Amino acid sequence: MHVLQKLHYRVIVTSNYFVGTADAFTSRFCHGIQRNDRAQPSGHKQRLDGHQRVPLSLDKLADKAGVQNETGRQHLYKVLRVLAQHSILDETKEHEFAANAATQDLVQGEKPSLGHMAAHLINAPKWDSWKLLPEAVKTGGTAFAMAHDGNDVYQYGEKSENAAYGKEFMNAMTYFTQHSLSGKPSLGEVFDWSHTKSVMDVGGGHGELLSHCMSFAGPSARGLLFDRPMVIKGVNVPGTFEAKGVKKDRLSMVTGDVREPFPKEVTDAKVDTIIMKHFLSAFSDSDARLIVKHCGMALTPGGKILLLQTLVPEAGDRSHNTCPDGVAPGLFAIEILAQCPGGGWRTLSEWKKIFESQGWGLHDLQQGACTLKRAFTNTFFPRTNVSLKLGTLASPALSSDTHNPSIHAFIQTFSASSSAPAPTGLALSCAAALIPHPDKLKTGGEDAYFISSDHLKFGVADGVGGWSLSGVDSGEYSKQLMRLAKSVADDTEASAEAPLSILSQAYENLTIQKGSTTACVLCLEGERLHAANVGDSGFMVVRGNEVVFKTPPQQHSFNFPYQLGPRAKGYQTPNDAQLFSVAAITPTMAKKASKGKDKKLHRQEETKRLLEVRHHIHKLNQETDLLMEYQAFQSYDRNGLLAKLHFSTGMTLSDETHAWAYELCKANMEEMYRPVWGWRAEEKRMELRDPAARFLIATQQPKQLSSLDIQAYQERMGYVHWRFEEDEGRPIMYIMEVQLAQPCQGKGLGKFLVKLLELVARRSGLVKIMLTVMHANMAGQALYKRLGFVVDDSSPSLHNPLGDAGYEIMSKLLITKDTSKHA
Repeated sequence: MHVLQKLHYRVIVTSNYFVGTADAFTSRFCHGIQRNDRAQPSGHKQRLDGHQRVPLSLDKLADKAGVQNETGRQHLYKVLRVLAQHSILDETKEHEFAANAATQDLVQGEKPSLGHMAAHLINAPKWDSWKLLPEAVKTGGTAFAMAHDGNDVYQYGEKSENAAYGKEFMNAMTYFTQHSLSGKPSLGEVFDWSHTKSVMDVGGGHGELLSHCMSFAGPSARGLLFDRPMVIKGVNVPGTFEAKGVKKDRLSMVTGDVREPFPKEVTDAKVDTIIMKHFLSAFSDSDARLIVKHCGMALTPGGKILLLQTLVPEAGDRSHNTCPDGVAPGLFAIEILAQCPGGGWRTLSEWKKIFESQGWGLHDLQQGACTLKRAFTNTFFPRTNVSLKLGTLASPALSSDTHNPSIHAFIQTFSASSSAPAPTGLALSCAAALIPHPDKLKTGGEDAYFISSDHLKFGVADGVGGWSLSGVDSGEYSKQLMRLAKSVADDTEASAEAPLSILSQAYENLTIQKGSTTACVLCLEGERLHAANVGDSGFMVVRGNEVVFKTPPQQHSFNFPYQLGPRAKGYQTPNDAQLFSVAAITPTMAKKASKGKDKKLHRQEETKRLLEVRHHIHKLNQETDLLMEYQAFQSYDRNGLLAKLHFSTGMTLSDETHAWAYELCKANMEEMYRPVWGWRAEEKRMELRDPAARFLIATQQPKQLSSLDIQAYQERMGYVHWRFEEDEGRPIMYIMEVQLAQPCQGKGLGKFLVKLLELVARRSGLVKIMLTVMHANMAGQALYKRLGFVVDDSSPSLHNPLGDAGYEIMSKLLITKDTSKHA
């Protein structure tokens, strides 16, 4: 594996982008000598940047470079000598050094240059990622993300603190495009642009390629630039488009994620040509297939895709490992692999496989070229003629070395096929939508999903919002998990083992170290639906008006589900998942389908009832002083305790009382929590502040005081925390905590509080009361059993009797028959 650490050096040495050592000092020195005192070739005058310059001595260059002693001066000379040997500088007989045309190419000014490309290839963030390439290969991760807190190369460049990196990256890519277009035959010559009315560049950066394509297509053609928001923000329309005669009103710019269907602005543009240059190579095979699929959906009938892409030689071909211009496609494939999740340059056959999987077939090839980097130009059409075989690669018009990326650039034309095999068994019709909370619009929320390319595997993940208190967006964790799951799912056959396998492999490949999520992955095999579920994401199987199956939630306590997270004590792994296999169809389904009208009416009634339940809960949560209706229960005077009860909510709880409630809970429960799921301080504090939280707080009432002023009470004795919730479409009360100070325990106060809450629940029309009790809390279990609580159907002990989850979920049914309009 240590050989992989050398690859970055080899990429740079074999590339004409920058010949020499991978040491950043060399690049910085080349950047430094471009300044006003830049050296000039001896024997004649040459104008660089409009200034005449003369050669500089080693002493003067040493001063400029900050060399401090004679040894350093000798080192500097060796560096300069190597640069001169590779024609990046000129060396005179007097050992003076002068700039030349190659030096000028390395200038990093405002305009994109070779200097930006050289600096980009060897900058510190990329070098840090190369150090982790061996580990990334072992684990299947992405080296760049592993080196930079889970951020891929694009996410890293969009952070404000990395603005310089992002700018350098875009300048390097623009320069790359300029040189890719400068060769003969050009892109304008190898493709017929006369029929193009609307062209879109997907991942088009700052628009350099699109501006040329619009020029080729003529004055009436429209252009659409699609990229990430931060990239589009940096587009210089006058300098890039108008300078080439492309008017601003012909251009549209749209932002989004290519792994999602293109937005309405794209479909409204009636795009007939899509072009992508070295863009799909940044994505895994599964994501590339998805992007091709989205491109097909966005194109008008008969539309085409042009793929400009350097190709890796096919297996066994060692004669084209290095191009005449110095580019080594195979090594650059590793360069992309190190930076992008699943990315890498591909062979021609690998590209054909990706496009063929989405209904595109090879139709034609044309030759093109460029000066700095040889690229293949590939055109793909929807396949309409079954007779168009992929074998058309063997066109007699092409020489025998058509696979050589150093010689040819090709347009590959693909067309759609109707010969795809008919599906067998059942098919899934999958769709999904994410609607983030208004407060989470900036990040897109914490939920994520995936749908496999064959529409037989899909999954959802619900990021845990509690991480936001630590400044962590848990949505990044759930979204990366689902992206990885899709990548695995696209390469996994449908089977009973597939859901757990997909979830496990995705989890093992996670690079984000902070965050957690629940997850559910499903797979349709034949007529059975298989699933792996962790937490309370879950799924239901509904036939007509009947829920025939519903996953029970995995939770430690109410609103505290099992969750996949950092590999530390307290978080679950896919090995903790519940596994299910459910029949997706029954022989009687056809008969049931005839009762559609009755089912529709029933569903309408169910929807109305559910809305009534939610309205009822909302109304209960509007109560500002629940104790007003329970005057006789506002005091407790037994067993030496005299207490007064006060009502509060998570929103009205004072900071002092909130701190006391947290510390009391910690003192009573931390030792019980830790062996089960750990003590999570911030989550517990947030739980007490939740707007849905309701409290009865008991404070000491000295007998000599008769005032009802809360300030007269000397000491808080304990509290009960509960919420009004919906469970399976029924209104319930969930008791979150019953916490008493140690001197007040065992004197009936806890029983009094629970009995009072039962009275509140009954009068409020609630169906049942639920609570969580730790196995270590023997006294609590005994109390709840005496009060009529039993183990609830959702308790983990009923679903995994051989394992000890460390707690039980208990409940007490208040309405045994469906006599309440809310039941």
